[in-house]
Amino acid sequence: MKRSPIRSRSSTERRRLEAEADRLVQEASRLMWRGKCARCKCEGHVGHHIIGRANKQTRHQVLNVIYLCDPHHRQAHARPDAFMNWLKQYWYSIYEWHTVHKHLQPERVSAIHLKNTIAELKQFIKRMEDENAN
Repeated sequence: MKRSPIRSRSSTERRRLEAEADRLVQEASRLMWRGKCARCKCEGHVGHHIIGRANKQTRHQVLNVIYLCDPHHRQAHARPDAFMNWLKQYWYSIYEWHTVHKHLQPERVSAIHLKNTIAELKQFIKRMEDENAN
């Protein structure tokens, strides 16, 4: 069955918006953690999603992404319970955010929601850049 051009255009637009929001949330996380791993303070390389990326409700929330170096990112995936215990001990406010939001259903979000999220992430990044410049 052939897709209608409207549906195809819509899903292409959604993928483009998701990719932009993914890039922005990673940049926002890097700035929030000042480019350092939250665990060992070495140069971080990747934003780790505490609630998995498949959950579209939390995927682009800055508090859902913690900046980690590659070894600690691999460890977070290999031993998620140990990672959550560490998070609870050292970053309780983020752990608490996680406990409130982990029950959200991984529903699809609208293009309008993604556009709003992108605008919010851009504002957050601007604020962080201004703060880091001072």
